[in-house]
Amino acid sequence: MYYSVSQPRAVIWQLYLITCAIYYACAGMAYVLSQLMSPTAAQLTAAVAALLNALVASKFNASGAMGLLKQVSYARWGLEGYVIAEANNLTGVWLLARCADLKQMQYNI
Repeated sequence: MYYSVSQPRAVIWQLYLITCAIYYACAGMAYVLSQLMSPTAAQLTAAVAALLNALVASKFNASGAMGLLKQVSYARWGLEGYVIAEANNLTGVWLLARCADLKQMQYNI
């Protein structure tokens, strides 16, 4: 992840667009939680939900309830967006290696 930040291969507007989409999803989730719960419980629930989304996003073979949670996780879609944005600008051997990794992780490219 460090190399993606220090030397990005994707165009900056693509990374910014993905970041804005993740922010929009997080803000929407926080708004819904703030309307359904008291302020203290909403903050705790939002923090736990963000951690669960991050943990589920990196799980490769999820099935059952975890698979369903992975499909609706904003972190998973954001991570997939970042990886595909960088993979679009790779060439040669790097492209072949990245496509094999993406196929193994079951990404839709």
